[in-house]
Amino acid sequence: MRTIITIIIFIFAFGKTQAQTPKWNIVPTPNDTIAGYFGSFLKVIDSSTVVLIPKYTYDTPSLMKTTDAGQTWTSHIIDSSIYTLLHEAQFVDANTGYIVGGTDFGNWNVFLKTTNGGETWQNIDTSFFPTAFPTGITEISFVTDQIGFIARNGEDKIYRTTNGGTSFTALDLPLNPQGNYGYLTEIHFISPYVGFVSRMQTSDHINSTTEILKTNDGGTTWTIVNTTNWQNVTVWEKKDKIQFVNNLQGFAIVGTGVLKVTQDGGNSWTEHNLPLTTPPAPDFYFVNNACGYVALAGNIYRTDDAGQSWSLQTIENNLNGVNFVQFATKSYGYASNYTYTQPHQQVLNKLLKTNQQPAAALSLNIFEENLSFTVYPNPADDVIYIQNVNNAAVNFIHLIDSSGKIIKTYKDNTEQLDVSSVASGNYLLFIQTPTQKIVKKMIIK
Repeated sequence: MRTIITIIIFIFAFGKTQAQTPKWNIVPTPNDTIAGYFGSFLKVIDSSTVVLIPKYTYDTPSLMKTTDAGQTWTSHIIDSSIYTLLHEAQFVDANTGYIVGGTDFGNWNVFLKTTNGGETWQNIDTSFFPTAFPTGITEISFVTDQIGFIARNGEDKIYRTTNGGTSFTALDLPLNPQGNYGYLTEIHFISPYVGFVSRMQTSDHINSTTEILKTNDGGTTWTIVNTTNWQNVTVWEKKDKIQFVNNLQGFAIVGTGVLKVTQDGGNSWTEHNLPLTTPPAPDFYFVNNACGYVALAGNIYRTDDAGQSWSLQTIENNLNGVNFVQFATKSYGYASNYTYTQPHQQVLNKLLKTNQQPAAALSLNIFEENLSFTVYPNPADDVIYIQNVNNAAVNFIHLIDSSGKIIKTYKDNTEQLDVSSVASGNYLLFIQTPTQKIVKKMIIK
């Protein structure tokens, strides 16, 4: 009996120790300190290469970079001549990266580019803006090293480049209703053609509406695909973000406490609650269509069911203040935190890393066979025939290419689809009824 009790105690103690083993461990950074009142961005390039970019260049004009997962760090001056806020950064590959920023009390409309992994930066001319105000470039989304989009927070426009920032074309968004202020809080493109904008509208800075807009033609035209109404949520209290794990499945966090999920390329969205409704989540990252992580209230939470439930992750030394979380692979990721010293003269930055097995990806339910519609022939030549077995009402049918771009939309004749002018390739046929969303895989010869 005594032996059995001993075994039970051992198992309990061992299990408790295992449960408390940190999922995230601290990586030493230089003196664990980077001076700067506003902290730093985390940018993960690959499993070994991580960059910490300061948000404010007045007291911290240099970024820190490691190429060996934090064992050693190097410092690189961004631009010693600019004094400004940096709002967002993106590395397209190991060499090419962009930083955008700007502020009223320093340098305006800052756009920086590196082609050597951040060792040196070129200050790109931004005189293409029609007016100086707004004074800051706040959003950036590059699809390749040449094709990208930027935006300023308080402007109903985005700007597209196809030559790596040498020149830009202004693209108008739908106008806000008269009397409303509009703030762009995120742009995200999944291909040169298909992209999304999150925009907040308000007339009194107390009640507001968040819109998700989608384009299928590189920003020339836009459709509002989702709206959310808020009370007592201002633009300064939220940071929206959109991420797609493939051409059809994506996630968005808007406002406070809400995760939006799409399985049809952003045409429709469902909602799940985050673990906490306030404060807003500063960052999140999904490694597949089921498994994702969110930085929230200084902690890290994980979901294995696309946001329907969440679990709190353990961090070495119970560290909190986490602001960024990104993954290099499906299992290997980094996070960063920063905390203020007293008095507020310096920011302590710490890098965290993890290596944990992701949950299995969810099956693509939208590809399950639906017997209400029979589509033939497949492969098709000039015409696709659709047999509507139950004579269900059809709102529209989209023909979508492999990049997620809507090639054709059919509304009038939904039984014989003319595809004679469509290039050969693999496509999705998206059938929208009042009660169903049905997707069929198609090949056009």
